[in-house]
Amino acid sequence: MAHEEAVSGDGGRLRQGAVSGPDRVVRFALGSVALGLVILSFFLPIWHATLSAPQYPNGLRTTAYGDRIGGDVGEISDLNHYVGMRPVDLDDFPELAAWLPTVVLGAVAVVMATVFTGWPARLARIAIWLIPVGVLSDIQFRLYQYGHTLDPAAPLRLKPFTPWVIGPTKVFNFTTWSRPGVSLLAILGAAALLSFGPRVVRKLRSGLGASAVVSIAIALAVAGVIPAFASAPDDVAAGRDLARRLAKATPGATILIEPGVYQGTFVVDRPLILSGRGRAVLVGDGVGTVLTVAAPGAVVRGVTVRNSGPGPVDEPSGIRIEGDGVRIEDVRVEDSYMGIFVAGTRGARIERATIVGRKNAVVTDSGHAVGVSRGRKGPVGRLARGDGIALINSTDALVRDSRIDAVRDGIYIVAASRSMIDRNVITDARYAVHSMYARGLVVSSNRMRGNLSGAVVMYGGDVLLLDNTMRAARSPSTGFGVLLKDVAGADVAKNVIVGNRVGIYVDGPAGAPVEETKFMSNTVGMNDTGVVLFSTSPATFAMNSFVGNSTQVVSNGGELTSEWVSRGAGNYWGDYRGYDIAGDGFGDLPHREGSAIATLTSRAPLLGALASSPGLRLAAAVWERWAQIDPLVVDEIPLSRPVSPRFVSLGTRSEAPNIAMGAAGVLSVVFATWMLVRMRRISRLGRTPGTGVRGAAA
Repeated sequence: MAHEEAVSGDGGRLRQGAVSGPDRVVRFALGSVALGLVILSFFLPIWHATLSAPQYPNGLRTTAYGDRIGGDVGEISDLNHYVGMRPVDLDDFPELAAWLPTVVLGAVAVVMATVFTGWPARLARIAIWLIPVGVLSDIQFRLYQYGHTLDPAAPLRLKPFTPWVIGPTKVFNFTTWSRPGVSLLAILGAAALLSFGPRVVRKLRSGLGASAVVSIAIALAVAGVIPAFASAPDDVAAGRDLARRLAKATPGATILIEPGVYQGTFVVDRPLILSGRGRAVLVGDGVGTVLTVAAPGAVVRGVTVRNSGPGPVDEPSGIRIEGDGVRIEDVRVEDSYMGIFVAGTRGARIERATIVGRKNAVVTDSGHAVGVSRGRKGPVGRLARGDGIALINSTDALVRDSRIDAVRDGIYIVAASRSMIDRNVITDARYAVHSMYARGLVVSSNRMRGNLSGAVVMYGGDVLLLDNTMRAARSPSTGFGVLLKDVAGADVAKNVIVGNRVGIYVDGPAGAPVEETKFMSNTVGMNDTGVVLFSTSPATFAMNSFVGNSTQVVSNGGELTSEWVSRGAGNYWGDYRGYDIAGDGFGDLPHREGSAIATLTSRAPLLGALASSPGLRLAAAVWERWAQIDPLVVDEIPLSRPVSPRFVSLGTRSEAPNIAMGAAGVLSVVFATWMLVRMRRISRLGRTPGTGVRGAAA
């Protein structure tokens, strides 16, 4: 038979290249298992790293897949910044695109090693062994690059170092443990099965029958492949477990989440407390909302939420609140279209939240918050920014002590009643606070910096803006510190509005009483234009300080109907030319503001840049002295000293250009002096004594 023909007369050794029937069955069984392991490796983690330190007792974790990097990437990138390492960016790893072809070639190699014998099979097995070696070598090379391209201006400086792809790496008081992931172990298992499996089986044949050997091989193969297929990625399995816990929880229960990554979408549909310990991260599937809180009175605290749908369709969010009385505390939302979305509820409380939007999506100067995500090699995809926190048709909502960065609108309020926005920091947004048709809105003690505009309040009414800072809104198309559009009843008091294109912009409502919109005790300084008013914008200004604005007040058409004195006091004007003989804090002469020169410079950017030049100041003085024109503003009781909040320095962003210009001026003077001395010396040395003729030329 076939087996007998394969045996020679020298004691039954198989001739080279011959394969018996049982051997063929064993090889195909092991090859099938190996093929399954290689295919499965595409979906499993490739590499893990765990960072531990005294300040992170639960550790920070990073998991690399073939097409993405998960875990506490944002937190680790923030820590890397302090020692000068680059942030983790997928654009730095173009080899990720090669993972799918690598797995396909691995599967082809398994088939070749199973079907063929001789050198083709040997080369195929070597190729399978080289896949994990190549992957780990590539990761080690990237780690070497990260450790040897440190920013010399980093806060903490250290010598270049090499993080190890396997084993511990210690930097300061941080220790990072790295290890291969299940994906590479699966490929190694496939290579081992193909390389050593048939030989082990042949050695067992001497004591067992062929059928028993085949049965054992198949059983071992099945036993090996079942755990591999059952071991879904850790974060996916953890996410499914958390979803089951939420679905089975009893009302009033506390669900504690241990540190780790939980992938999926989650719903809290009963009143309970969802509390994360350490670094518990909920990662969405990139479709829809990650965490929906629908139960009244539910509490969510101590978790990080990432990766909602791309938006803008259906407004996918990191966290969506649909129940009354929901509390969100100490959470972080990253890489989501909308950060926290509150829809039609009462009594929502959001405190100590950190929301970081999509930094790669550009907020364009036209006000649109959609842009192209750019990598080092150009556009890589289209992303949209949504709002940090949205309060839609809600009542009695509170947003307090939160930090919002890189979003469309920091806090967006639509048709909401009795909302309080208190002690938040909002940066890199289109509008820091944007409300439409809001009533009973209180915006207090917030810091708005580097947005296209600060507080933009439109329609609605009964609004209080108190003790906020709006600074560095420099957009040519918007650039407002405070904008009021047809707001029925606004009190704007004790705010610091500095360094914007326009400090205060008021449009309407026409026909309203002048007392309905009040600006009291605000510091309006260092803006291109301090105040822009429409003739249909009745308002009262008193005890404000207008200091260092290129243009103080501009009318956007027609004679102004505003009042500049209230309760026996006017405003402090940095360009007031009067005096205070009695020293009682009030000027003895009225202050007149506004001229054709001021209006012209406010509307022409080039002239606006020269507003403080001696020539334009002289022209403005001559105009005010001789031209027969009524001023825009007459403050009958100007203040001789300010009573508004202290002026806030703009910091290095505004001071650095001034320092640079000053240094350039000094260097120019020094260079000019040196050139004059040098030229005079050359002139003297170049003349022949007593002749008056240049010796060199002669």
